[in-house]
Amino acid sequence: MNLQKEEKVEEKLLVSSEKFRKYFNPITFSFLIMIFNPKNLKIEERNYNFIKELDEILNFPILIETNSTEKDSPEQMNVIFVENSLIISIEIIEEINSLPNNINGLLNLQVLRIKLTKFDKFPEDIFTITSLKELYLDLPDDLEIPSGINKLTELKIIEIYKDTMNAFPEAILGTTSLEKISIFSLYDTGFHSIPDGISNLTNLKEIVMKIYDIDEYSNYGGYFEFILPKSFGNLKKLERIELSEYLLLTIPTEFSNLSNLKYLDLQKNRFKELNFLENVKSQKLIHLNLNNSNIMNIPFEFFINNQNIEYLNLKENNIKNIPETIKNLKILRDLDLNNNQIEFLPNSFCYLENLEKLDLSSNKLKELPKDFGNLVNLKLLLIIENQLNSLPSSFGLLKSMEKCIISSNNLIVLPDSFISNNNLKKLDISRNNLKAIPNSIGNLECLEELILNKNKIEHLPKSLNSLRNMKKLVLNFNKVKIIPDSFNSSQALERLEIGFNLIEELPNSIKNLKNVKFIFLKQNNISKFPKALIEIESLEYLNLERNNISDIPEEISRFKNLKKLFLGDNPILESSVKFISDLKFEISFN
Repeated sequence: MNLQKEEKVEEKLLVSSEKFRKYFNPITFSFLIMIFNPKNLKIEERNYNFIKELDEILNFPILIETNSTEKDSPEQMNVIFVENSLIISIEIIEEINSLPNNINGLLNLQVLRIKLTKFDKFPEDIFTITSLKELYLDLPDDLEIPSGINKLTELKIIEIYKDTMNAFPEAILGTTSLEKISIFSLYDTGFHSIPDGISNLTNLKEIVMKIYDIDEYSNYGGYFEFILPKSFGNLKKLERIELSEYLLLTIPTEFSNLSNLKYLDLQKNRFKELNFLENVKSQKLIHLNLNNSNIMNIPFEFFINNQNIEYLNLKENNIKNIPETIKNLKILRDLDLNNNQIEFLPNSFCYLENLEKLDLSSNKLKELPKDFGNLVNLKLLLIIENQLNSLPSSFGLLKSMEKCIISSNNLIVLPDSFISNNNLKKLDISRNNLKAIPNSIGNLECLEELILNKNKIEHLPKSLNSLRNMKKLVLNFNKVKIIPDSFNSSQALERLEIGFNLIEELPNSIKNLKNVKFIFLKQNNISKFPKALIEIESLEYLNLERNNISDIPEEISRFKNLKKLFLGDNPILESSVKFISDLKFEISFN
């Protein structure tokens, strides 16, 4: 029974027959299959004898995917590797030293993933499977691919892995049907260029090359030279390029001919020519990753030549200035400028109206453009470790923002306009110089996390009580003395941290926090055990370390779900701890 190559079989239902074998033998199982439309069925199977019996019973084509396990031997695989037209995909993951007999009988095999690390010679029988479209090879270092691979005229994808890659596998340059090449190596000993013959692969759409273990090179300067040939520019259909991990790249000017390029990843490289970006020109380019590539300047024309970028990663470089032409990136959605040397953003930056994610962390920004609020679609904003003294009044126009982290800056006050975003779920302004929280904080109806660590806050506004969706409140390392009595309606609150402050007592109303599980009050000035906390049935962890508590009331036995109570570094009297052996939770005095 042969499945003709030209016959297209729809694949809509995937069945793992292993689940049925408890209840059906091959005959009853095949009868069940025949009730349904067989062209909508694909079987995923690992039991070879079961497949063989199905093959003998069924009289219509069904696509079967199979793979070997460590328990399978070539002899077991031979059961079905004879004139079997059902199998379309095979994965041989154990280390075999010979191919199963009659593998060329698999007339419709499309995908082969095989480990050849124990082979002395490349098994050219693979090249008789002319139906192959995808070939994934795990090769030993000294095994090269022979030229016979050009017999695979249907081959679209080839992936090659070696521990040590000595050179580009030139034999594949004769397989002109290839659309995707992936080459992965653990080490490098001389693979420093792509041959000019790469231009023969006129159908190539994707090329991916990576070397994973670069510790050996990073110890000696970290980079080796890798040259792209001028003929690379002849690959007119190329859409995706990934050449990453510690290469000293030379980008030819012909690179600018790749007018169909959509995805370019050159991260963690060093470029021989600092003006290499001038050779990147594609109005179809939507994804560009140049993370950690020693870039100092962005050419004025770059954003004009590549106006359709949606994802741009320029983090961990040495960029000081952003050109005004960035306004041309009208559909940019994700921009990462983390860890550069940027001191100033042009006001044209505010024309990026489709921007949704922006990371400006670890730069030298002292202010934001006055029209920053024009980024109306911004959902994620990170401006960690800069030198911001204030925020522009337009900040309140960022109505779409869901997560905002402006920690480790020099902010003294927050403008009231800032607190007007109904979509904000996380706000982190820790490690600044804030002395107060604006009363308008209560307008953030959707806020779930508020983090204000390491500021100079002395008072908590009553409006905190309006944050009914807040699950986490962190105010450690401030100067708070009093928790307002109205702090009782945050029913969603699960974690409360107000450690390292000046609190002397807790309001009785705190017992109304019905869902809080973790309370952190370490290093305050609390002198009496806050009995109101005992009424919180949901409480699991309570930290009262480094306070002035001398007496533990017996009522703590009424904690219903408490798992651990931390009381270390308190002047607790010995007489007040006699009953703790009968408690259902753990107490730590360390």
